[in-house]
Amino acid sequence: TSTEVTLVEPFLVSTYQCDNLWAFFSTLAAQSHVRTVFVRTHQRSRNMEKALTLLEQRALSKSLSVSLSFSDDLHNREIQYSNVITIVCDRGLDIFKAPNADGRRCRNC
Repeated sequence: TSTEVTLVEPFLVSTYQCDNLWAFFSTLAAQSHVRTVFVRTHQRSRNMEKALTLLEQRALSKSLSVSLSFSDDLHNREIQYSNVITIVCDRGLDIFKAPNADGRRCRNC
């Protein structure tokens, strides 16, 4: 059973991407034993730093401890669980398009 996860997500540059991150946090809190989340993102995500910091604080209400770090050299997206399972996904949390009147829709893969 994993209690920690590291999310490598280079693209957290839009509000809807932060919404996807919140959905990920909410799912972890409700459906797993994970209580510590390390988020590594690219420097380009600094324009969303205020929103990301708010998500860190909101995650505490779900008993999740979130640590955010920025890196210059990130491209691949992956989710690494503390039980050694690693999920490498091309779209990462960006599998959903920006929401519109029809709600959240998955991108074509």
